[in-house]
Amino acid sequence: MRHIMFIGLGSFGYHCARALEGRAHVTVIDLDRDAIQRIGPYVTRAVVADGTKRDVIEELGAESMDVAVINLGDRMDASILATLHLKALKVREIYAKGISEEHAEVLKIIGATRVIYPERDSAENLAVSIVRPTILDYLRLHGDVSILEVLAPEEFVGKNLIQLNLRNRFGITVIAIYGPEGRKSVSPKPDVIIEDGDRLLMIGENESLLTFQASLEKVV
Repeated sequence: MRHIMFIGLGSFGYHCARALEGRAHVTVIDLDRDAIQRIGPYVTRAVVADGTKRDVIEELGAESMDVAVINLGDRMDASILATLHLKALKVREIYAKGISEEHAEVLKIIGATRVIYPERDSAENLAVSIVRPTILDYLRLHGDVSILEVLAPEEFVGKNLIQLNLRNRFGITVIAIYGPEGRKSVSPKPDVIIEDGDRLLMIGENESLLTFQASLEKVV
């Protein structure tokens, strides 16, 4: 299992760390004693300490971590300092919560692998689901690439991926198909037939996915 360090918890960090229970070795560092007590039963190690100090995170094994997640609220200087220390300790993947576009640029320059915006991303996902009910989930990846989960539209049912021709029409690729009764097809073959109730997981550039979503809206 991978080793993951959370510097700062908050609501986002708490739920993320809990979701990793049994899936990874998780170390959490936070100055809030109550927060540490709440998360303690669900992680490998929870410590009341200042995660912006290099000697602290070094002593807690930052150098052996596969991933570090920085979630220090509105403390821009603190997240920048933590990112610098983690980069110096050669942590391979550093995810930092961004406050603004300018803050995000600084974090990327000094070594953050990815800047995350939990509230913004959740709001965007909800907005997409409200406007287009066939869109089940939306995940923004690095840069301008995202993953979209779609309930198979009526016009898809009974057709295969060759007939749908999504790559040529929209520039998107279906990477998995999940059926309502647990049936699944990862990296599906082109001749797989789409059935009623199937969920399609597709990847593409944001602009291409928006064009595809707009086409669904017209049908609806």
